[in-house]
Amino acid sequence: MDFIVEGRVLDPQQIECIKKECHNHLVIAGAGTGKTTTIIGKIKYLLSNHFCRPSEILVLSFTNASASEMKERILRETRKYILNDENSETVHVSTFHSFGLSILKTPPISTKIQQFLDSLRNPEDESEIEFDKMIKLATLKIWDGYFIHPFKYIIVDEYQDISYERYQLLRLLRETRDYNLFCVGDDWQSIYKFSGSEISLILEFEEYFGKTEISRIETTYRFPQSLVDVSSKFVMENPAQIRKKIKGRADTEFAVMEILGDSVRQDLNFVSAKFNDLPENATVFLIGRFKHDIRNVLACKNLKVTKLSDEEYEIFYAARPDINIRFITAHKSKGLQADYVFIVNCLDKREGFPARIELDKTEKFPFAEERRLFYVALTRAKKKVFLLTVRGQESIFIKEIRDAFYKRLEIFQLGFPTFWVDF
Repeated sequence: MDFIVEGRVLDPQQIECIKKECHNHLVIAGAGTGKTTTIIGKIKYLLSNHFCRPSEILVLSFTNASASEMKERILRETRKYILNDENSETVHVSTFHSFGLSILKTPPISTKIQQFLDSLRNPEDESEIEFDKMIKLATLKIWDGYFIHPFKYIIVDEYQDISYERYQLLRLLRETRDYNLFCVGDDWQSIYKFSGSEISLILEFEEYFGKTEISRIETTYRFPQSLVDVSSKFVMENPAQIRKKIKGRADTEFAVMEILGDSVRQDLNFVSAKFNDLPENATVFLIGRFKHDIRNVLACKNLKVTKLSDEEYEIFYAARPDINIRFITAHKSKGLQADYVFIVNCLDKREGFPARIELDKTEKFPFAEERRLFYVALTRAKKKVFLLTVRGQESIFIKEIRDAFYKRLEIFQLGFPTFWVDF
């Protein structure tokens, strides 16, 4: 194998991950380091070296969109190995939910399972409760010995999002027939506790799966080194997070700016004017902690807003129709990227950023998941991040970044000249 994936030569850490053969392999990957590329490279390596047949590989993801994209990219990159196979087999790519459903549909089907299947209107568009029930019923079917999988390799994308129910599914699959497990994830981006994800499953991986090889991919291809410095120092303030040494591309300027005004309205009016200075055809995210943060954007008279979903809006600025602008929540932004990111509502209040809605007692470090969510928002930017706050109402996250990078952080005070401290 030439270690070229999707036209790009893999970096040394990615190659090392791909070539390493072991029973349990956890790859810790930073934002923008090519997690999906590494997974595709692993599959290409397995097939080109005849370690297994395409049908003996299962790739599990968490959303229909990611599974669909993964399937297309794997097929494009491995087509020659699949077409050369006498049975034209393909790699199985699925969400956990779809895989659980396929297990339930294999004979025999009990009355309890049939009743559950009959209750589903659209198995791909059900609530998290029904998804969890599906996973549990599939696990019980494996436990009872009614399903034995054909896989030699199971690959899990975005492993940091795994729940205990999904872990049990993986564990019982191994008890019926052993397989090699290859998981890629980033504990710094574990932000779905509200839907069941359990961060200990990645932080304490070996305790759950046994002896494990742990690798890292730490070169980000998304954003510059100054944003690496800010985001990495910020998220690693929590000592429970896995240490990484992320490397980014060279800077042309410091990639983080604080916008400090007397009101949220003033900040956002400045932002709309700032759009005039952006390069042609730039992409922009306005990222809010909550979906109702869009209300303040709606108040900007020179912006036209079109709702795409509860968590995403398209924004049109007549003076710069070439710019692609979207409002999106921090949770929804995960996995996406834009040239410029404006994080709004960085305020010290109940529904600010960090949110103070309820105290999380499962992790010792204060605002642990909120910190990871803010990290996700920071690392959506390819070029620069703007942090919007209000004078006298700055959130603890803003104050922390300001204190840590006071020699480099540019602060634009609305109504005052731009300044930065440089000793």
